[in-house]
Amino acid sequence: YLKREDVKRLFQSAQQKLGKTLSSGDMATLFSFYDWLGLPLEVIDLLLTYCVSRGKRGMHYIEKVAMGWAEEGLDSLEAVEEYLQIRKEGYGAIMRAFGQGKRLPAPEEETYMKKWLREYKLPLDVVITACERTIMRTGGVSFLYADKILQQWHQAGVKSQADIAKQDEAFAAKRAQQKSSEQPRQTAPQRQNRFINYTQREWDYNELERLEREKQREW
Repeated sequence: YLKREDVKRLFQSAQQKLGKTLSSGDMATLFSFYDWLGLPLEVIDLLLTYCVSRGKRGMHYIEKVAMGWAEEGLDSLEAVEEYLQIRKEGYGAIMRAFGQGKRLPAPEEETYMKKWLREYKLPLDVVITACERTIMRTGGVSFLYADKILQQWHQAGVKSQADIAKQDEAFAAKRAQQKSSEQPRQTAPQRQNRFINYTQREWDYNELERLEREKQREW
């Protein structure tokens, strides 16, 4: 049950953080974060701190961030702190690994990073390794290519650099086996064709000699 005193403290904290007197519309918007979005009051208070730290005090921006947090399921201080740490450290490190440290990620790029770090829960160093390999193999920035690598690693249960090394060894062994199994299929038909061609030419030559002898007897 939400107490009136708790709501009053939220509004007072919001006025102090935003540096202005809240209008009735502002109060209604803030209360909707609790009533409509289901965010706890302490999360709403942290939300205000976060927005102000980014230089954003407009209620429209704050509401947009609140909706994003609700979609992410950030319903506790611990969840919010983890989320903010991933955004600050994880996203920045990935962008630097792609050589894009001087710009913010585009929404689509952020969706990929969110999947790798929050859905797959891959360690940051594993994600960075995939980004570095993407650059080496494609010569450019490709979140899609990195995503394919990380999908395979996630399905294989990769959680460390040692796991990546095992995947590399298994892939190299598989390639070597494929090459060795393909070699006989490539050479055998060639030997068989040479034998057939040689036999065919020899038979033609003998037949020509026989026909020539018969022709001489007739004369």
